[in-house]
Amino acid sequence: MKNKKQNQPSLSRGQILSLMELPFEYLMTRADEEKVEWGLDLDFFVDEFQKGCRCFFGVHLNQICFPIYDLQEPEQGYLNNFISWYLLTNQK
Repeated sequence: MKNKKQNQPSLSRGQILSLMELPFEYLMTRADEEKVEWGLDLDFFVDEFQKGCRCFFGVHLNQICFPIYDLQEPEQGYLNNFISWYLLTNQK
């Protein structure tokens, strides 16, 4: 059986920039919770995502920048709680 390449959406830089806000905010919040210094900007994550990176400090993203899981959660459910809070407070 031949491997068929799945058609994955090709996102523009602007789309990635917008979609990357949630995982970026999560990582900054997690760093603050863990009392870890944070010096990265959103452009770093956009650039790396465009290069094919899908894992940032234990946070695994899908092809549309949505966090799937976090291997380094400060406590169980931390990522899910953050996503719920973020989506409720950032409705447009």
